[in-house]
Parts: sequence; structure tokens; C-alpha cells
Amino acid sequence: ADDNMWKIFSTITYATTSLGRTKENQESNGTFGSSISLSGDGTRIVVGNPENLENGDEGAGIVQVFQLRIDSDGWRQLGSPIHGRTIGGRFGFSVALSHDGESLIAGGPHRHLSNETGYASVYGDLYVTPSES
Repeated sequence: ADDNMWKIFSTITYATTSLGRTKENQESNGTFGSSISLSGDGTRIVVGNPENLENGDEGAGIVQVFQLRIDSDGWRQLGSPIHGRTIGGRFGFSVALSHDGESLIAGGPHRHLSNETGYASVYGDLYVTPSES
């Protein structure tokens, strides 16, 4: 089974309907989508990937924000991924998106590997044009 994806559903008049196509990650580590949060209207989602191996930052983690494109039935990434600052920090282990989809908080259980302290960061003004990637 592929654990490396997410899909959003909506219940309208007692019927479950898919919102956009399934979003899959190209990595094989299986943590993309391990933490997610959805805006109040269901058109914006933040996705954590705490074991991301991108840029050689083993386990630093990343968080990505996606916007539903109604015209194309697809999800587009907003801006660039937000990268964790510490190797092994597992940034994106927990994420939360505000009701209006304009702010998010993301955290990781390890800021410094030696003392196991966690950290959280708050980001605002997420109203940006979707990237084409």
C-alpha cells in the first residue's frame, strides 16, 4: 500500500464527493501527509512531511501548503516548501491551519538532537499565487 499521499472528501447532501485529485509525493519515505490541516472552506491544506530527505537534510522535515484549483480539479502548491532548520528535527510532525487559511503553525519534536527539545513556528500571510510546480 502507498502511504505517501492524501485525498480530501466532502459530504454534500448525504453523498461523499472527492475534492480535487489525489495528491501524491514522489519520495519513497512514506511520511508525506502524516500531518495535515484543512482550512474552513476546504480549499487550502497544509501537509507535513517530517522525514523529508530533500536537499540532503536527513529528517529535517518540510511543510507544504496547497490550494484547490476549482477550474482544473487539482491541487497547486502555494509558494515554496517551508524547510525545517535542524537535521533530525522532524519539522512538520504537527501542523495546524487557521480557519481562513491565512496562517499556520508547524512544529517538530527535536530542535537540537542533544537535548530533545521541540519547537514550533508560526507563519502568516499565506495568500500567495499558487506555484506551477
